[in-house]
Amino acid sequence: MNNNVTDIFQALKNLEGKISSLEKTVDDQQECICNLTRINDRLRKENRILKNRLAKYESPDKDSNNSSVPPSKERMSDEVKRRTKTLMKSSEFYRGIYKSQQKGSED
Repeated sequence: MNNNVTDIFQALKNLEGKISSLEKTVDDQQECICNLTRINDRLRKENRILKNRLAKYESPDKDSNNSSVPPSKERMSDEVKRRTKTLMKSSEFYRGIYKSQQKGSED
């Protein structure tokens, strides 16, 4: 009988060791899962931001420069940008001609 008690005691001691080892493994895995979840959340946020940035280039807003939308149907801000850009290009063009004429007269 004494031998049976010793065997049961030894078996319980072995089981306690295995249980504590398994508990440590579970704790380590839980920590790893938490770290991976944080990384996953950060990457999803970054991915969402990059998709939004890319969408601007894949499907830009339609205006009279890149579609058949007439200038009269443009949004006001787009029309102002287009006119400003056109005026800047034409003034640079005329300044270039004026400078070349001045250089030609000096010769």
